[in-house]
Amino acid sequence: MLISIFKCMLRHKNYVSMPEPLQVAGVVVINNDNGVLFLKRSQKDDKYPGLWNIVAGTKEPGESIEETARRELEEETGLSAAKGDFSKLVEFDHFIELPSKKIPMHVTLFVFFAGNEPIRLSEEHSAARFIPVQDLPIIAASRGSEFTPTDVLIMEMLEHWLLLAKQKVA
Repeated sequence: MLISIFKCMLRHKNYVSMPEPLQVAGVVVINNDNGVLFLKRSQKDDKYPGLWNIVAGTKEPGESIEETARRELEEETGLSAAKGDFSKLVEFDHFIELPSKKIPMHVTLFVFFAGNEPIRLSEEHSAARFIPVQDLPIIAASRGSEFTPTDVLIMEMLEHWLLLAKQKVA
């Protein structure tokens, strides 16, 4: 059976020739009102112009995934996290869907409690807003087209993931 599956995989070049997944760090920034930070991507963005997403970026050579998350947090929001301020929440596989191809990615999601620190936007983004955690699934269902596909998945699952994380700590 396993040999048959492998032979089938070899016949499908797209499957076998898929690149290694991008290593992506995402940061769920939560304020004192239990709101999650979303940033509106610039209209000049090459992947998802004008859509909303959480703080995120790809791992650079020599970086740990946590270092990537900390770097992206500071670059995109001006917020700085000291060691220990992050909690790893979950890892999952997803993809970036472009008109010509799908790019696989492995996402590691962190949580950062920012209090009421002011957000300083980078040139990559044009706006910022906090959305209450409990409203995320409803917004994903009704206005999901305003968000990147990966962020819609995060919006649908975040409340559940946060509850599971609390149970692990207790």
